[in-house]
Amino acid sequence: MLRNAKTAAHARIFYKPRRNPPAQANIVKASEANKTECDLSLPASRQLSHSVLNEVVCRTALSDSGLEGLDYSLNPYKGCAHGCIYCYAPDITHVERAWGTFVDAKMNVAEVLEQETRTKRRGVVGLGTVTDPYQSLEEKYKLTRKCLEILAKRKWPVCIQTKSALVLRDVDLLK
Repeated sequence: MLRNAKTAAHARIFYKPRRNPPAQANIVKASEANKTECDLSLPASRQLSHSVLNEVVCRTALSDSGLEGLDYSLNPYKGCAHGCIYCYAPDITHVERAWGTFVDAKMNVAEVLEQETRTKRRGVVGLGTVTDPYQSLEEKYKLTRKCLEILAKRKWPVCIQTKSALVLRDVDLLK
């Protein structure tokens, strides 16, 4: 319950209701999607529960991190199929699309990371600072695993943020 007007005004300005899709989101490639599959003009309760996947290329892999304890952030995907209602990522990424309705897979992220780890100062990498690096399509693309292999080979420390048990697949790289 809101206790004063200042708190109430803050809640009105910053509260963005979102929905939680089912645990297994149906991911559709953008080339196979039609406009009715993600009709964002519908209220959240009537939107279809799947995400559109785009395969994209990235220019950079590591970003300087403003988070305490992290030197860099690494996000092999942009967007997230989970669409969790408590997620902070939509508020700091400023994307135009509704969070939870799209995922961009950065197809060349491992190659770019390989180059960047040769030239940048070694530091702690936050993996999944604005996406879940182990969301369901990681099983197919293995972008996170490829990145972890590079970081392990170069002995860069990693801090992973995920809600997925798929992280256990890569326990051999995390030892």
